[in-house]
Amino acid sequence: MATGKSIDSTLKRISKNHLECSICQERYDRPKILPCLHSFCEKCLNEYWTSRHRGVPKIPCPVCRQETVLPEKGVSGLKTNFFITSLMEDVTLQDQVADDTHALTCDTCDTGEATHRCLDCSKNICAGCLRCHKQFPDLLHHTVASLEDIRQGKVTAKKTKREGYSECEKHAGEMRRFFCKRCEELICRDCTVIDHPKNEGHEYDDLKAASSKLRQVFTDLLPRLTGREKLLQDALTFVQKVKEKLENNASRAMQKVRDTAATMKAEIDAEVDGIMDEIENVISNRNAVIDGMEKDAQTLLSRSKHSHELARDITSHSSDSDFLSLYPEIKRNLQALGTASPPKVDQELSALTVILRPVNFRGLWQLQLKECQFPVRRENRIVTQPRP
Repeated sequence: MATGKSIDSTLKRISKNHLECSICQERYDRPKILPCLHSFCEKCLNEYWTSRHRGVPKIPCPVCRQETVLPEKGVSGLKTNFFITSLMEDVTLQDQVADDTHALTCDTCDTGEATHRCLDCSKNICAGCLRCHKQFPDLLHHTVASLEDIRQGKVTAKKTKREGYSECEKHAGEMRRFFCKRCEELICRDCTVIDHPKNEGHEYDDLKAASSKLRQVFTDLLPRLTGREKLLQDALTFVQKVKEKLENNASRAMQKVRDTAATMKAEIDAEVDGIMDEIENVISNRNAVIDGMEKDAQTLLSRSKHSHELARDITSHSSDSDFLSLYPEIKRNLQALGTASPPKVDQELSALTVILRPVNFRGLWQLQLKECQFPVRRENRIVTQPRP
């Protein structure tokens, strides 16, 4: 048994799934249906058309992008989704009846508290009016349910008037009782004579007969659509797997490039460290040799300058006795300095350069792709032309 709580949950689910415009996210107001079977409020659809596609005789569906050529009257000329309109009336009614927080007033006497509802009269009635209701022979076949049964989900409180006929929009007071098979639209008796005469090739059936036949057409067609949907779902799954595989392969390829580059960089860094150490060793060894030669040259130069100055001073300023006493020592020193050879330094000790071996970093990596077809993507569009 369904409870009032479960009914409330069901109503919310129906309202969300079928009765809310996807543009304004509110309950439909004069819902207009497009050939793709998506419905929108007339006002929302008109604003969408005028704000984004002004001057264009066709509009893409805001949901699926399928295009619809608008009739001469524009958005207002599109078919009204009476199924949604009726469903909204039923849901609103069910919502009102299911609300047990407020007592409902009898629609007949306007004074008593309603306890039942006549589904054929579409009225809430009190216990007293119910007794009167049962006394009229013409009303005995009406279906009457208690509000409690409706709240518990035993009975659905829906209006029965939609099982009748709707009024013709062209001919006032006439009900649309027929269905023109050629034009695929509901027509009234006057329409059969004026707008849809048989002598112009129009054929029509009684509303109930046409509805029965066409319902059977859908009954036969839907299983085939189910099979088609299975194929489309399989295709979608396959496309998603291909996309996922491409993303995984691309991720692995990029990681491989990064890893290889990191390895190469590490090897280059090791080569840099090695050549740097080798250069340092060469500098250290050659500097040791050059430093020794530098020291020898400085020592000889210092000795030569000292002996030169001393010999000059003694020669110029010493007495004959002092000069002669030092002469032998100075002579030997000057002779030794005169024959001393300066240190010979090989200038090639300064030769040091680095030769970079040819390394071509271009073309280190190359993408490997398999031949594949790139089909031209065409959007699946339903474009309807307005009837002449």
